Amino acid sequence: MSKSYLKQLLTYINKVYDMGEKINSLKDKIIKSPVKVSTIL
Repeated sequence: MSKSYLKQLLTYINKVYDMGEKINSLKDKIIKSPVKVSTIL
């Protein structure tokens, strides 16, 4: 899989499923960390 195809695929998934918002809304219930889950992903 080429980098350009992967970039296009991720862009499409983000637009269609609004993954950025969903990732930002995730919360880690096990550990209180100063780092956001979206930063890790």
